[in-house]
Amino acid sequence: VLAQGEKLLGENNRLSRSLTAAVDQLVAAADREITASGLEAAVVQRYGTGVVLGSAFLSLLSSVLVVWLYVDRSLLARLGAVSQGMLAIAGGNLRAPLPEAGRDEIGRMAEALRLFRDTAVEVKEKNLREVAEARQRLIDAIESISEGFALYDGQDRLVLSNSRYRELLYAGLEEMTPGTTFEHIIRRSAERGYIKDAEGRVEEWVAERLSRHRNPGDPWVQRRGDGRWIMIGERRITGGGTVAVYSDITELKQREENLAEKSAALEALSSKLAKYLAPQVY
Repeated sequence: VLAQGEKLLGENNRLSRSLTAAVDQLVAAADREITASGLEAAVVQRYGTGVVLGSAFLSLLSSVLVVWLYVDRSLLARLGAVSQGMLAIAGGNLRAPLPEAGRDEIGRMAEALRLFRDTAVEVKEKNLREVAEARQRLIDAIESISEGFALYDGQDRLVLSNSRYRELLYAGLEEMTPGTTFEHIIRRSAERGYIKDAEGRVEEWVAERLSRHRNPGDPWVQRRGDGRWIMIGERRITGGGTVAVYSDITELKQREENLAEKSAALEALSSKLAKYLAPQVY
């Protein structure tokens, strides 16, 4: 019995070792499969990550390309055209080309800018018409007066004058055009002998006349080379310009001289009568 029990115990030990070995093999196989599966999963994970990153990069790149193509070639170009139009109008160019109107925001901006431009053009043309009409009324008014009239700006350049002014003072003088300086006009008139007081002393007379012109006072009388007498009244205006009015008082001066001559003759006659009558009185 004891021998048989030892035999059974030995068999049991062999079976136990066999089972242990089999279990170890199964565990080792399972470990290998798990390791292989892990490696495959890591490979798959890395591949999947690369695919995801690549897809994201391609998506971003395509978005950038689409935005660049649309924005740079369409949106920014249209905005640039609107901006250039606004700058041109602000600089006074009311004929600057503007982009076509559209239904989107930029199109509405272009349409608003066009309306503003057209309104500005209309206002400018209206103002120009009003200025031209006012200037023509002024010209008609000064042409209707019997005196000579001249307006010089702050730099003493002729701005406006009537035909009477040219007839009275500078007949035949070609320089009587807007923009000509007062000094040039009076110098040429003195050189041509139009001024009696300037004969033989042109430079001195020009200096005296400029001083009187730039510091005007009461009206004064100028003797012309042809024997006429012209009363000159000058006045400074706001902005530094000068307004001058010229009146021909030759007839008045002649009557004054005639009266002076008659007065002198009467005085002489009175003196003679006094001398003649004095002895008879006493």
